[in-house]
Amino acid sequence: MAFKEYMIRRNVEFKNVIITLACYIVAAVIGIAVFPYLLKFLGGGIALLVAVGLVYLAYHFTSRLKKEFEYILTEDNLDIDVIMNKSKRKRLLSFSTAQLEMIASVNDSQYNNVLSGNFDKKIDATSGRKDAQVYFAIVEKGGRTLLTFEPPKEMLEMMQKYARSKIHI
Repeated sequence: MAFKEYMIRRNVEFKNVIITLACYIVAAVIGIAVFPYLLKFLGGGIALLVAVGLVYLAYHFTSRLKKEFEYILTEDNLDIDVIMNKSKRKRLLSFSTAQLEMIASVNDSQYNNVLSGNFDKKIDATSGRKDAQVYFAIVEKGGRTLLTFEPPKEMLEMMQKYARSKIHI
């Protein structure tokens, strides 16, 4: 039985740091602006509850920016999951090699024209590092999907057993 799991962490991007800071600043400004009015009209308990709620909302929103991707290969099925803040898992894509059109390196100039094609859905499950070995997969599942990911070489070799002509390492 072929089984392989691989986990990759998305690098912290500058825009995510800015979004995080902005969320906490907005929560603090709203909290400071509204707190005196809530304190005057509703009492200290509710005012404090609203302030804590604002901070929680900022935390909840920004925690979704911390992502890890898990690639799970079972026989000829590949599942791509995103794990947000090490607590919430969501399935991004699941497909078998029968639904696969091809897998190849994004750096292979032979396939540049394929990458510029029309896709119904694009999924980026990469770390975002410049030095990473990134591959793309084109999957026909409810429309054409372009997946960019960073599978280890042995996972690709295991998939080749099921679809040799579709996987170009």
